[in-house]
Amino acid sequence: VLNSPQSVTLGYDALANNVLYVLEVSLGGTSNFQPLMTLNGGSDNFTIDDPALFDFNSNFYCYRIVTVDPCTNTNAEISNVVCSIQIVDITPQNLAFDLIWNTVLLPNIDFTINRSSSVGTLNLPNITTLSFTDNNQIICGVDYTYIIQSDDGLATSTSLPFTETAISTDIPPPIDNLSVSADGNAIEVTWAEPAGFMVDDYNVLRGTSNSNVSFLTTVPAPPFTDQTAN
Repeated sequence: VLNSPQSVTLGYDALANNVLYVLEVSLGGTSNFQPLMTLNGGSDNFTIDDPALFDFNSNFYCYRIVTVDPCTNTNAEISNVVCSIQIVDITPQNLAFDLIWNTVLLPNIDFTINRSSSVGTLNLPNITTLSFTDNNQIICGVDYTYIIQSDDGLATSTSLPFTETAISTDIPPPIDNLSVSADGNAIEVTWAEPAGFMVDDYNVLRGTSNSNVSFLTTVPAPPFTDQTAN
């Protein structure tokens, strides 16, 4: 589990006592493992927080635990490999996000994308590639946070969160079906908000004819009451 851009917590089955265990790490793949530190017997997790060692925003790392024969100083047993997940980019598109991440495609691995926002949560499981386009009920203007988890049947891994704001290139339809009611010098104007759009503001224009209108004010939502009509 990644805790921050420089911190990771590794969980594992409790280690036996009186055995020399070494945690190994490989940058960007599984071909160049190097000893990182020894692990104590009896432990079942370890947290490393060191900006000199890790930058999980820019890279991904693979880990394994080996038992070392103290007589020959060689690896006796090697654990399965687990790799961190680096979210490379999440690019907003029209009511969608293009997600790209990086890790090792270990045998039998699949990914689950966990999405959260002010309008709810969504889990997208059974993804087997390193990219995905999320166009599931995206609302313009909402901030969406993504966390990617992997599972290969032997180990799980969880990315750092990544947040982006949804955009839309769709043009909202014109406002129609205006309803107007008068109460003395006050005039109330109401209208139906366009379906499928999150509108920040409405500009209200006023005039004595269609050819003689000017900006009056901005309102966040209907209705609007004009107290200055005469």
